[in-house]
Amino acid sequence: MRIVSTLVLSTVSASAFAAPFTFKGSDTLAGLMTDAIQAAGLQDELQYAGGGSGKGEEALVAGQQGIAPMSREMKKEATAKAVAAGINPVAHPIALDGIGIF
Repeated sequence: MRIVSTLVLSTVSASAFAAPFTFKGSDTLAGLMTDAIQAAGLQDELQYAGGGSGKGEEALVAGQQGIAPMSREMKKEATAKAVAAGINPVAHPIALDGIGIF
């Protein structure tokens, strides 16, 4: 949770917003992101809309948001577009999926 809170804080600390900034990303991570936003006390400045990893990826590549919570790796084509636009995406794993078979 500390890593997620730090990432969320770094997303909004650079500027003040008149209305909450809404960012997109994985629906799988919606609970974790919403909890981190609330734990950081940023619910008035920041909202998480989810929409899927693809929506977050698109917004990141377009320069509309500086963080894109994703439950998968970024597509190679999207990474290439981001780099061409001067954006250097860096993955920060915050969770791993797993299954136990007994």
